[in-house]
Amino acid sequence: MLYIRDKSLNSIEHCRLLINEIYWIVLTSLFRHRRVVASSYLCDLAQAFKSFLNVFLGHRPMKTLLKHIPLLIIGSFAISNVVASETFVCNTSEHTVFVNSAHSNEFHYTAWNKPKSITEEPDVLVVGGEEITEGTGVCRTTRWEFNNSNIQYIIRTPVACAENIPPPNATGRLSVFINDKHIKSWWCLE
Repeated sequence: MLYIRDKSLNSIEHCRLLINEIYWIVLTSLFRHRRVVASSYLCDLAQAFKSFLNVFLGHRPMKTLLKHIPLLIIGSFAISNVVASETFVCNTSEHTVFVNSAHSNEFHYTAWNKPKSITEEPDVLVVGGEEITEGTGVCRTTRWEFNNSNIQYIIRTPVACAENIPPPNATGRLSVFINDKHIKSWWCLE
C-alpha cells in the first residue's frame, strides 16, 4: 500500500498517514527475513519505531517529513538486517529455540518446551556455542553446535541439501545427541 496525498486532509493528518505507512514498511521488511526473532519482539520493535516517528516527525511540516522518508526506509532495512543476522528462530512441533549471538560473537542456545511461552524462563540455556559454515552455492549451510555436559544440540539452516526431504515450510533442523548418539531430530518450521 502506498500513501497518496489526499487534498482534503491537513498536514498533520498527512504526517500521521505517512508515519503509519513507514511503520508498515518497517514491519514488513522485518517479517521478510526468515532469521527473525519472535513476532512479539518484532511488534515491540516496530511499535517503538512508530513512537519515535510520532515524536520526531509528527509535528514537523510536510516538506521536512518528506526529506527524511528515504533515510527512514533505508534505516528500516538496516534494522531488519541487524535483527536478522543476530537471531535464528527454530519452531518445532515440541520446542521453540532461539540461536543468537552476543556482540562478543558468543552464541547462545535458548529453548522452551511447548506449550511454554518465550516470555517464561527457558527450559534450556547454553552459552558458548560454535557457528560453522559449510558447503558452497545452494548447499551452503550454517550449523550451530552447543554442548551441555553430555548433551549436544545442533541446528542447521537452510535445509536445501538435507538427506531427508524437508517440508516446504522448513527453515532448518534441530538435532539432539546424548553421549554422541543421535536421539531425535525436528524440522524448524515457519
